[in-house]
Amino acid sequence: MISSLKAITIFAIVFAATGASSAHAQAADRLTRIVEAYGGAAALNRVGQVEIEWAGYVIGRYQSRRTDPPYDHLPIRSWLALDFAAGRSVIDSIGTYPGELNFGWRDVNDGARRWSFNTISRIYAAGSMHSHDDLVQMATSRMPWMLARTMAGNPGAFALAGTRERRGVTYDLIRHGESTLWVHPETSLIHAVSSRSGDLVDAETEVVTTYTDYFEHEGVMVNRGYQVSVDGEATRDLELYSLRFNHALDDHLRVPGGFLQVPTLDGYNGVAEVGVQRIGDGVFLAGSGDTRVLYVEFADHFVAMEAGGLPDYAEQAYNAMRPHMGSKPLRYIIPTHHHDDHAVAIHFYARVGATILTTRDKEGFMRRLLTRAWGDTPPVTNARFRFVDDPRLVLEDSSNRLEIHVYRDAPHTENMLVGYLGRDRTLYTCDVFVGWTGGVRQGASHGVRHLARWVAARQASGGLGPVRHHASCHGNGYSAAEFEQMLRTERTIATLPGNLALPSASWFDRYGLADDAARNPRRERVFDPTRAR
Repeated sequence: MISSLKAITIFAIVFAATGASSAHAQAADRLTRIVEAYGGAAALNRVGQVEIEWAGYVIGRYQSRRTDPPYDHLPIRSWLALDFAAGRSVIDSIGTYPGELNFGWRDVNDGARRWSFNTISRIYAAGSMHSHDDLVQMATSRMPWMLARTMAGNPGAFALAGTRERRGVTYDLIRHGESTLWVHPETSLIHAVSSRSGDLVDAETEVVTTYTDYFEHEGVMVNRGYQVSVDGEATRDLELYSLRFNHALDDHLRVPGGFLQVPTLDGYNGVAEVGVQRIGDGVFLAGSGDTRVLYVEFADHFVAMEAGGLPDYAEQAYNAMRPHMGSKPLRYIIPTHHHDDHAVAIHFYARVGATILTTRDKEGFMRRLLTRAWGDTPPVTNARFRFVDDPRLVLEDSSNRLEIHVYRDAPHTENMLVGYLGRDRTLYTCDVFVGWTGGVRQGASHGVRHLARWVAARQASGGLGPVRHHASCHGNGYSAAEFEQMLRTERTIATLPGNLALPSASWFDRYGLADDAARNPRRERVFDPTRAR
């Protein structure tokens, strides 16, 4: 006879095993229904190669609360091809960064052959910025049928995570790594993926990708819409324009004609080494082609404008400048704006004793940067601040004069700082245009046109003098004539799959996008996981 204690123990073990088995069966059944909703394992696994083309907008207002239409919607287009079994891939992208910089780039991964292309300057170098696995992950984030494909092959990587109700719909939640999949209970299709992401300074934010307008393509359910929001603020809105399964990638893995091979793509102007260029009397640019810091000499001190790069890069630029500075100290560091890649280096400049000169709305961000330790360097606790409280602040003595202008409604971010050297008639800006090697090749982006209008308005009001030279923190500087040429030049970027030069105007016509129009019918979309269709 079994004792009561033993009976209870055996019952508990059997019950636990049965419960675990039941939970496992429930999870397997839910995952199976999701896979079947996307066409089933057989249909998903028949896709050996895929070509995907997306076009739409990066929402500039996410970076700048004062960004006005049409500059709050910056066009972007990408073409991506993958061969899953062979590990071969190509991505081709054109558009405008939220920094208002035109970009055109391509990465090719063909086994041991890997290339990166700058399709504006038409140069390329060995190696790629994005591996094949990176591109698979990128495609998966845009097309959840690829998540279902992974689910069919590796269900153990997914786990039930309960349910959550939003606007009358109770979604099934599925955990996959650090992400949560929101699955509609009726369709079993994934309508959103949420995750948390932090930046260098602030607390973690919630990133939500929403998928809309599902349709069937060769037996697979595919989303036509793809939107992203961060803490409820829309950051991008793209639509699927072409999709092709099971076509060989061979034609897209070649180096197109008219491209020059170079040792590296580092440096927007081909200059990868940190150095110093004298551009005027007591005026220098220190750094590489990636980011160059403006140094201005006064009678008993120097001033530096732009804190681009990480602290170690700022230190390299500063050390390159030291032979030109003699015994004069650096009195001010003037970040052009507060984004991580243009402000983090204040950590270094504050340690060498420079006062941080910025607008008051950026003080909190700057101070939070300084509370961080960088590598073996502790936080900075004794930083000094001075503020630009008017549209223009003038730093001058008997030897030089630097005007600091507040570019209040800049497309990139509100209250950007712009430098003007009246004696040399030089305007110094950052994240508005890139001075590509070989002259003006990129054409005028939204930011260039906006800057030109801002300069004209400031000059008309008497707040800004004539501009003879445009210096950029990225790449080469342009003469006034070259800048005007850029305003007149249509952006032309080589694109796949035909490797033809595609003028931006044709691109906008093709995709029905409005390059410089204030009205956009897609502008008012609501970004929320509950927008299930």
